[in-house]
Amino acid sequence: MIKFLDWDSNFFGKRIGSVHLYSPEVKELKELIKDKKENNFQLIYLFIEKPSTEIHNWIVNHSGLLVDNKVNFEKIIHSNKFNTYPNIIEFNEFSNSKLKKLAISSGHKSRFKVDPRLNSKYEELFIIWIERSIEGVMADKVFVYIDNDEIVGFVSIKIKEDYGQIGLIAVDDEHQKKGIGIKLIETCEAWLHNNQIFRLQVITQKENTGACLLYKKTCFAIIETQTIYHI
Repeated sequence: MIKFLDWDSNFFGKRIGSVHLYSPEVKELKELIKDKKENNFQLIYLFIEKPSTEIHNWIVNHSGLLVDNKVNFEKIIHSNKFNTYPNIIEFNEFSNSKLKKLAISSGHKSRFKVDPRLNSKYEELFIIWIERSIEGVMADKVFVYIDNDEIVGFVSIKIKEDYGQIGLIAVDDEHQKKGIGIKLIETCEAWLHNNQIFRLQVITQKENTGACLLYKKTCFAIIETQTIYHI
């Protein structure tokens, strides 16, 4: 029932597993807690599609922590005409300190920051994420927005089967509300269209109101939601 997560366990120094449930009953959660103890798991990522109020209360009352209300957005790329932005370039060098800071800021609502058992390694996690994105492991492209020779925004994008997935995206606080996020998304759309990919997805947290507003403004629609608990 519980899937062992090798990378997470090694990185956080805990035996970690994950479970995906749709609309569980209390008896399933009791079995999960029993399974966790019997197999010496120290932490479980529990993904629930539709938790009832009863289930939510049971989890919280049994030391579970609500860490994320995940929202998956998708956009169909209809246009074949795109603006080009000279300030946006592909980044293929070694990551620099500003890019690392932006990567860390992109996860400011992440469950890995919310959970006090994990947040001591939250910054390191997102630095690894951007470094592996630049290396081509976790992304196919990283685009950065340059202003006065400084990186003030970035986005990472990866093709997954028949759709593109934004991994990380962030804009420096001092450059917010200048349309940079919109331009970065349009750049991803143009790149995907050139590669004959016409769907773009991005996952964020419901609590990340700025990101949700950006995606709605750029014509994304919600296709899936999940509630994530750490138990």
